[in-house]
Amino acid sequence: MTSGFRTFSERDELTAKQDGIARFNPTPHILTPSFRLLSLDPHSRTPRHNHTETELWSVLRGNVEVDIEGKKVDLKEASVISLSPLQRHDIRTNDGSALLQVCFWHDQAEFESAVEAYGSTEKNSAEVSVLIPNWITPNGQLHLGHAGGPYVYADVARRALELAGHEAAYVTGTLGHLEHIAIAAKAEELEYYELADRNTASITESLRRLAIAPDIFLGPRPSTRFVEIMHEIFDSLRSINAIEERETLVPYNGASGCYVVDAHLTGVCPHCGGSTFGHECEGCGSSVLDSDLQSPTNRAGEPLAHRPLKRMFLNLAKLKGALEVFRDSAVLSSQAKSFVDSWLTRGLPAICITNPISHGVAIPVVGYEAQRFTVFMEHVARHFFAVEELTKKQGRPANWRDVSRRGNFSLNIFFGSDNSFGRLIITPAVTIGVGAASLAPKRCFLNHFLLLDGAKFSTGKNHAIWVNEFVGEHNCEPLRLFLMLLRPDAFETNFTLTDFDAHLDSFWRGDLVALVQALRAEMEKNNSAKIAPAGSWGRDEITFYKRILDMDAALRYWLRLDSFDPASVARELLNFVGDTVDFYRACDPWPRDATIDPNRKRTQSRLLVCAVIRVSVALHPFAPRASDMLAGLVGEPRLSMTTLERDWLTKVLEPLSIERLQAIEEYLLDVKRDHG
Repeated sequence: MTSGFRTFSERDELTAKQDGIARFNPTPHILTPSFRLLSLDPHSRTPRHNHTETELWSVLRGNVEVDIEGKKVDLKEASVISLSPLQRHDIRTNDGSALLQVCFWHDQAEFESAVEAYGSTEKNSAEVSVLIPNWITPNGQLHLGHAGGPYVYADVARRALELAGHEAAYVTGTLGHLEHIAIAAKAEELEYYELADRNTASITESLRRLAIAPDIFLGPRPSTRFVEIMHEIFDSLRSINAIEERETLVPYNGASGCYVVDAHLTGVCPHCGGSTFGHECEGCGSSVLDSDLQSPTNRAGEPLAHRPLKRMFLNLAKLKGALEVFRDSAVLSSQAKSFVDSWLTRGLPAICITNPISHGVAIPVVGYEAQRFTVFMEHVARHFFAVEELTKKQGRPANWRDVSRRGNFSLNIFFGSDNSFGRLIITPAVTIGVGAASLAPKRCFLNHFLLLDGAKFSTGKNHAIWVNEFVGEHNCEPLRLFLMLLRPDAFETNFTLTDFDAHLDSFWRGDLVALVQALRAEMEKNNSAKIAPAGSWGRDEITFYKRILDMDAALRYWLRLDSFDPASVARELLNFVGDTVDFYRACDPWPRDATIDPNRKRTQSRLLVCAVIRVSVALHPFAPRASDMLAGLVGEPRLSMTTLERDWLTKVLEPLSIERLQAIEEYLLDVKRDHG
């Protein structure tokens, strides 16, 4: 044995082997470049991963398949392949074993180049990005807690995509069948669909008030085609043996002679120990089987007995491979990925998909006439039905199987943490499991709760601010921006009316008005509505132009869907407007009667125009009306991300319009906390 170097032996291979893969490091004392040997048994696979280093793989023996960012490459003996930093990949063998050598090293410049390129282009620019926020339960009205979760966020994403020239479609609707609806209907002495339709009308009005115009909105009543899709999914799952009939002990009310399931049932979650309904735990986002609830009671708080009941179950263990494909290919936050990994590690449960409930889609199986499909089965069917409706709008109608084969839709889902199991486990597993992989979620945007004055929004306790009572034309756009500033991506955040008032005063009636007034002052100082091209430059002008370029970089990065972060854009916007106002004020001569260099003043005026353009682009996803009004001041009728690339330092501009200046100033000064 040479000092610092070890030889690879059969004994090493046997003792190091894990999951059919032996890893051997002959040069442990060398950090970079580093060398490894990998010995893979037949039908072995490395975990899918990426890393900082550049890698060079050489196949010494056998054949392997390498998956790089979803593209599969077959490598034979003596083949070599290079992998760049951050490229997600795995290596697998089929029938034979293989021996590979890997050399990897860290190159800071190459790594930073990979970071810069991350999310810079959509994987397929011809795809239509379908944005699907949570289906809304029509058991009540929409409040600001809902709005601050998936709904405004998805609309901001839609407008950001359109700025970048990508086609996008906003799809949402109200859920057809949840026992929360039945409970609310009974309380108001209304028929089930009568209440669902009434609340759906209220919800669509809420979306309108929030400046959200869905391309597809699905109502609560199931159409004939929707029922067909449900049955097609069910039959496909049965064909791969993922559907099982099981008998379990289900909570039962002897006095009423009824099983107590879903929202009619409360108890202790077996996963986190919190209080939950018999469906999905709001605390930990887990699916909850009613039979597993501890200390179950009905809504009146009465303890329940148990009786056996046969129901249909979705055996998710049969779909583990499908879920692993989703985990490895979708764009997930750290929290979303850890949620999926945790269930893959602990073992995937069987999910009850039929129940003795009042309304829903019938089960096409003899003996199940008294049961209906649970809401878990409706989520995927709604995705498929929505894309079929989109193909009709495109003039190319197709069923969901053909849509999946075409691969021209990219589905992106937005949801609360309390719905994580349905969105991150069941939906992708079922979608991929039934052969519609291209319709599985490509990106998942999870949010936590937005609180009101430190406590959860609550319909039952009337601790809420209702959209239809609060939002109107005088506060819609400021509210959209403020909600994104508070976006609860990784933890709960808190909404207060005091904070919203402060935001209106400091930004909308403060810095934004000061920005418009600066343009008006330029017109008055020059006795002209024309702003000449840039002239001479000094330290302050150069420094501020660098600030403008930083703003450009921030917008290009945070408004890409793969790195989408409207909270960061909103914070950057507020800071940038403040910096622009400070720059303009710093341009005042000192002392006041000092001579002004007219050439340098031209540059300062043009930099103000450059800043207004950036503010217009940044505002557009949140506040399109204010954005268009600002852009109109400098003669830019249609904004896009390419607007940032134009030569705003020397471009001939339209004369400033005093009427437009007055109009936007009045609009900004007229914003109010609520529409009343």
